[in-house]
Amino acid sequence: PIGTDGKAQGPLSPEETQLLSLMLGRMKTGTLSLTEGTIRITSAKAEVSLEGPTLQNAAVRLMLRCNASSLSDAAVSQAAATACLGVLNKLSGMGSDALGLGRQALRHAQDMAQWHDMNWPQRYREIEWSVSVGVQPAA
Repeated sequence: PIGTDGKAQGPLSPEETQLLSLMLGRMKTGTLSLTEGTIRITSAKAEVSLEGPTLQNAAVRLMLRCNASSLSDAAVSQAAATACLGVLNKLSGMGSDALGLGRQALRHAQDMAQWHDMNWPQRYREIEWSVSVGVQPAA
């Protein structure tokens, strides 16, 4: 839910938690319920990276092997990307670096002074997310 200050508040819903698990690479198989329909995932891979010269962009790339009887592969890709982007924006708004991008940012710093100057908590809230979802039919 969104608070009166415009920031996300409260815990993730079960569906959002499932999407986070998928983006973390922890969900390899299972059923994913999206607004547009339900898909059965037989295999999933995830990659998350921090990008850009000032580390202002983050990309999530998912590859799903799945079945969705009522959705085309393109529709599954779009629906999953949109749902993931919603979760990422909610987490950013809460300042919750659940994907661990701060660890990637820390590796870019030359020393701890540069890390502190980076002001990661604020920078994380301003990250521009991109999500791509590749879909292949389950065998």
